[in-house]
Formats: sequence, C-alpha cells, structure tokens
Amino acid sequence: MRKQILLWLCLMLTVPSLAGCWSSRELTNIAFVIAVGIDKSEDNRYLLTMQIMNPRNSASMQQVSSSKGSPVNVYTGHGNTIVEAAREAMQHISRELYFSHANLVVIGEDLAREGVLEIFDRLERSPQFRRTSFVVIAKDMRATDLLKILTPIDQIPANKIIKTIKFSESLWGEAIKKDVKEAIDELSSSGKQLTLTGFSIEGNKRNGRNATDMEETFVPSRIISDKIGVFNNDRLIEWIGGETARGFLWTQNRIKSTIVNFDWANHKEAVSYRVVRSKTGTKAELSNGRPSVTVSVKVEGNIGETHVPLDLWDPAELVKLQEAIRKEIRKEILKSVEFAKEKKVDIFGFGEYFYSDHPKYWKKVKKEWNQKIFPELEVNVRVDAYIRRSDLRTKPYFYRMKGGE
Repeated sequence: MRKQILLWLCLMLTVPSLAGCWSSRELTNIAFVIAVGIDKSEDNRYLLTMQIMNPRNSASMQQVSSSKGSPVNVYTGHGNTIVEAAREAMQHISRELYFSHANLVVIGEDLAREGVLEIFDRLERSPQFRRTSFVVIAKDMRATDLLKILTPIDQIPANKIIKTIKFSESLWGEAIKKDVKEAIDELSSSGKQLTLTGFSIEGNKRNGRNATDMEETFVPSRIISDKIGVFNNDRLIEWIGGETARGFLWTQNRIKSTIVNFDWANHKEAVSYRVVRSKTGTKAELSNGRPSVTVSVKVEGNIGETHVPLDLWDPAELVKLQEAIRKEIRKEILKSVEFAKEKKVDIFGFGEYFYSDHPKYWKKVKKEWNQKIFPELEVNVRVDAYIRRSDLRTKPYFYRMKGGE
C-alpha cells in the first residue's frame, strides 16, 4: 500500500513538468532562415543577409507544379553588431525570424580578410543557431551577392552549396567541409590554422536572381566551389587550389575518391588512376629535441583511362605504375607542405599532434610554433599505392596499334 501511495505521489509531482505547449509558436508566424550571409558595409557596419524559405513556392516547385516564383526570399539588415542587423531586418518581415533551421553561413571575402573572431562569437553564443551549420567564404565577392543566386537542380540554394561541399571533398578532393564548431575549434587552437572552402559565381553575375532564369537549359549564373581559403589566426590570407589543395586534403584523411593523373612513357598525364579508398595517418616524433612529422598514406584504386599502351597482366608493369602513382601523390602533399611553410601557417594540425604526444615539448614551443618551428619542421611523406582493378580491360584496344606485342 505504501509503495502505491509513493508511486502516485511521484506521478503527481511530475505532471507540472509535462506542460509542453508553453513555448509553442504558430508556423504561420515563423520565417525559417536557411542561410545567413555576413559582410561589412561601406559605413563599416555589419550587413546581414538572410535566405528565407518561401514555403508555398518551394513546395510547389518540388512537386513540379505550374506555380511560378522563387523558392526563397532574401532580406538584409545593417547594424553595428550582428544582433542589431538581424533586428533591423525584422522591420521588413511580417514573421518572427527562426534560425534553428539555418544550415549555412557565408562570409564575404573582404570581411574574412579583416577577421572573423567576432562573427563566430555571435554564432556560438546564440541559443537558436546550430553549431553544425556549414561555413564557407564568398570568394571575390560579398556574401549577400552569393545568396541572391538561384540554383536549377537543388531548388534551395543553401542546400546546393552544402551538397557541393560534400561531393567536392569526397569525390574530387579540392574542397573541405567545415561547420561552425570545427571552425571555432581551429580558431581557438594554437596548433592548427583555420581553412574554409570558397564559393563563387560562374557566368553572368548579374543574372541568376530570377526564377525565369532557371527555365533555360544553360543557366546564366552558377554557384561553384572555388578553392580553399587559408587563414592566419582569424584572417584570410591566401587561396589554394588544384594539387596544392588536394595535397592538403590527403594529410587530413579527407580523400575518399578522386582522380590522379600521372605521366607515362614520355606522355603528360597519360594514365588516369581512380582512387576508391584511402587512409592517412600522422605521427609526431621528437628525437634529441628535434621535432619531425611522418605522414603515411595508403591508397587503393583502379586504372580509369590510358592514352598509352599498357599491359596490366605484366607484374613488372604493375609495379612501375604503382610507383608512379606513389610519386604523384607524394608530390602533391609536399607541394602543400611547402606552401604552408612559406606562409608560416600550420593548416595541417601538426602542432596538435605534438600537443597530445609530447605535451612538455609543446608547452615550450607553442608560442613560436608557426613563426619559427613549423617552417623548419622535418616532414616525411610515405605513400603506398595499389592498383586493384583495371575496370573492364587489362589492355587498351589500341595496345597493338601503338607498339604493344
């Protein structure tokens, strides 16, 4: 009997805490912000751009109806702080701004070169804003101009940018996805500098803002992934692309699949190697007070294309090809290391490895790591490359025509 009474008392005490509607909001009174752009205006105030979902048009476009209109609308506000700019923008909107669905932050290049510390302070402090939102840089332009461009396949432009980051990183290797939390961690780390992917507009930058532009087979303006921005402390200092960017991503264990072209038989980029999996490990070592880092990469892939006669049944030929692939990947990694040393920015996070593996040494050198230690750091790169398949042929059809036996 006592147990039953105690159980009922516990249930009665929990009832007041189950009132779940105290903070309810009507959907018709909420404006869902899906992307945020931050710039500095000419009067040195913040220019906040918000890409807001237009529920009626976005839903109808996804259902391929005859309704016309933009799936998103863009609103802007000015202020001495980001909060003030958001409040100023609310004067033009008939609904309450709701940032919990914002999954993208775009920073204008000019502001990124001035410094981004204050921006991330606000993003981290806000209880509404998600720290899992992706962060990119509007390369050679303002964030507000990038967010005004519509996209043809992914109806929501913010989703297009996010998908492009993911696919460019995993399938090509010249972009790096980074969310707010990761960016803050790198900004607050003394052993790794911040890097963010840049996006720009290809084509006519004045077009692409109207829904009618999306009705063409070849849209006049396209949002594209465009290099990786390198920061020194909180300021953007340089852009890297091509082999340098991919060499950097090799060290970060972010390459899942890419294409590596290499020279063969006196022909430039004669063979294409399609990476299907890779794994990178980094080890920090200290010998007699001298630091060094070893980056080990293991790559597996297939021969995707050849412009010269190859016989992949020949074990000797296979070994030579694997050695050529190994040299090409190693060259890309060393190229990125050379760039970082020249700029005195440890974008690889080598300092963090010394922090975890050799804490006493790191405590002595962390203040002078980027300026003195890192530029002279010995970096060893070891690559193991394996050819697993040649797709549907072991010899190209022109093998005999070009000198094969």
